Amino acid sequence: MASKSVEEERSLLVRVVGEAYDELRVLPGLDANGPALVWFAEHLLTAYHEDGETR
Repeated sequence: MASKSVEEERSLLVRVVGEAYDELRVLPGLDANGPALVWFAEHLLTAYHEDGETR
């Protein structure tokens, strides 16, 4: 059961980083591979956890 939980968390993390990258890459003058990506992905992940979404 624990491995399913880990796999779900990994899947969510991959999705969140992808979403953050897609959103940031359209902003002019912003490096979508830099610290902004980490910051935005972290905030998205927090929001998903607060909503109770794991998939």
